Amino acid sequence: TFVPGAFVDPRAYAATLTPLAASGFPVVIVKPPMGFGLLAEDPVKIAADKIPSTRWVVGGHSLGGVKACELAMSDRVSGVLLWA
Repeated sequence: TFVPGAFVDPRAYAATLTPLAASGFPVVIVKPPMGFGLLAEDPVKIAADKIPSTRWVVGGHSLGGVKACELAMSDRVSGVLLWA
């Protein structure tokens, strides 16, 4: 699950994250409310509702990285990817 930076269009990350998805890892880029990642309710739950998995890696860019760090406290999260 990847949380965009503040006011960055989620599609901006597609080209960078596509190789990861092509390697067999499910990638979900969330579209946070009002373009502000800190307002995203629970990106891991959003992704888990679409793709069943017991382990998740959360990632984020800028303020989305702050949200990813918050999510890292969850038992469902086994890794964190921070981008800038």
